[in-house]
Amino acid sequence: MQAPLDPRLLATFVQAARLGSLSAAAVQVGRTQSAVTMQMRRLEELVGQQLLHRAGSGVRLTGSGERFLDYAERILSLSEEAVAAFSGARLSGSIVFGCPEDYLISHFPPLLEGFGKDHPAIEIRVVAASTDQLRRLLQAKQVDLALVSTHDLAETNDIVG
Repeated sequence: MQAPLDPRLLATFVQAARLGSLSAAAVQVGRTQSAVTMQMRRLEELVGQQLLHRAGSGVRLTGSGERFLDYAERILSLSEEAVAAFSGARLSGSIVFGCPEDYLISHFPPLLEGFGKDHPAIEIRVVAASTDQLRRLLQAKQVDLALVSTHDLAETNDIVG
């Protein structure tokens, strides 16, 4: 009988795939880089395929790794969904998030995608606007949360640093 897939290995693999780096994945999962390297070797042994190309600048998925990533994400999502369904801790509702367009384009697609997968019962609406416009929208309670730029944290009490 084949050994079952350990969700911790899958979570580490998903982080390494998303971040393109074993050291960055190690930070995200709270392990050392050497532990993450050992985990990825163990996972590759379990599935009988090389999943990552390793290079000095990081890692990238092999063809098998790309196919396996979909399975890993679905397994983890289903596991989280099962726990949430029976713990009563599932989040629901909607959130309006404001962000300057340049940050939105460069940094937020993976973040928003991950949040949407983790919390499928939450409707996410995004407003792209300048910092000045976002502050006005926050004051008018037209956005729930906004990422804004500032030079001086003391200039407003709406900003959490």
